[in-house]
Amino acid sequence: MEIDGFVIKFPGHSFRFRNVMAEADASGFATALDAVDVLRVCGWEPLSAEAVLTCVSPESAEDVSPARPHWLLARAEVPPGTIVQATRLDPVHARAEHLSRPTLEGWLSSALADCGCAERDGEPEWRELRFDACRAWSGPRDWRGTQDVARLRTDEGMLTVPLERDEQGTWLSGPRAPVSDQPPLTVLLLQRWETLTLGISVNYSYWLQDDEPAAVRFKAALARLEELGWERG
Repeated sequence: MEIDGFVIKFPGHSFRFRNVMAEADASGFATALDAVDVLRVCGWEPLSAEAVLTCVSPESAEDVSPARPHWLLARAEVPPGTIVQATRLDPVHARAEHLSRPTLEGWLSSALADCGCAERDGEPEWRELRFDACRAWSGPRDWRGTQDVARLRTDEGMLTVPLERDEQGTWLSGPRAPVSDQPPLTVLLLQRWETLTLGISVNYSYWLQDDEPAAVRFKAALARLEELGWERG
């Protein structure tokens, strides 16, 4: 029984970026989704998205909690064993076949319209967009070609992740027991005071090991984010 990877101790290995919102993107959502698209290119596919919304008072510019501040969108079908769970209380649930960019745009627009800001006499805005459950490219189709699963060492015991193979390569999905709060990658976007903050937490070691195909793609994605104006730190 070969163990060839490990899960990085919670909260994972983090990469932080900042970006000042452009006048043409007053909500910051388009810029946020541009970053999401960069990660898609490197082989990251979100299986869930969670949003935290607020109402901004026109008089004081302060945040007021709407009636329905928490929203969770999940793919209708996820790989067996993958855990989809909310990190916030009592979210409004929705499902979609795929979490494409148009799907995310439509979902957030509906959430902003229906969160209850009209009752609070405020303007709806998003504050947090979080992607937990995901499917991530680990290498070409023959990656770990003699194996059906990847085995990773964790503080909670061994994590066994099925290898999902298709014409694009080999994929790992998570989170899974016994580390139900750590998918391969976690992505968190925050919007406040005309500034976007992007946090990417790497949880599975393959995305940090120099000899792994996933790490090569991931490094290219980080470089691309900087090209698009995201500043490290």
